[in-house]
Amino acid sequence: MTEQLVSAMLIGLLGSPHCLGMCGGLAALAASRDHPHPLARTCLLHGSRLLSYATLGLAGGFLGASLQFSPLAASVARGLAGIMLILMGLYLSGWWQGLRHLERIGGQIWQRIRPRGRTGTWRHTLLLGLSWGLLPCGLVYSTLIWSVALGDPHTSPAVMLAFGVGTLPSMMGASLFSVSLRRFLARKGVRLAGAFILVLSGIWTLLFPIANTL
Repeated sequence: MTEQLVSAMLIGLLGSPHCLGMCGGLAALAASRDHPHPLARTCLLHGSRLLSYATLGLAGGFLGASLQFSPLAASVARGLAGIMLILMGLYLSGWWQGLRHLERIGGQIWQRIRPRGRTGTWRHTLLLGLSWGLLPCGLVYSTLIWSVALGDPHTSPAVMLAFGVGTLPSMMGASLFSVSLRRFLARKGVRLAGAFILVLSGIWTLLFPIANTL
């Protein structure tokens, strides 16, 4: 389970600068000093977003677990998990851009609900965070498919939560630390190293059953 959580957090960490293009405006809006209690609102926004991720992971875990009774379904699920890890690694490295089509849809939806963030009420902040977690996003949905393939009601929500935690350093605000971290993560060498780790994890996931039979 540890390697799965590390991989999920790595996906969130490396993918978060990319996510700022679609979602960074609202994150900055919640942290604006024009609103009272900006830190509390930021924590509520991201806390509800992570809750949404974990809830999706829990549902995915139960769905995946229902498929584990069939050896064929379990093999297909493991293969799908490995493939998704490899594809996410290729996406984060910039070698494959297949997830951008899904993100365009998410961007259009986001533009419709984003103005509600300007109202500044606690209720709207909570609902925005929950909605944020449900938006079409290539990285979120890919990680969710992976969590379904894991087929564990305990591991799957933990993986989705770890993914969300990985996005926090870059998404929590416009502090100097966040800006510096985004610049560091944007370096080609850093992204390639992280992508390489994800691809290796995917290959290991695919080959693990074979290795056990040798």
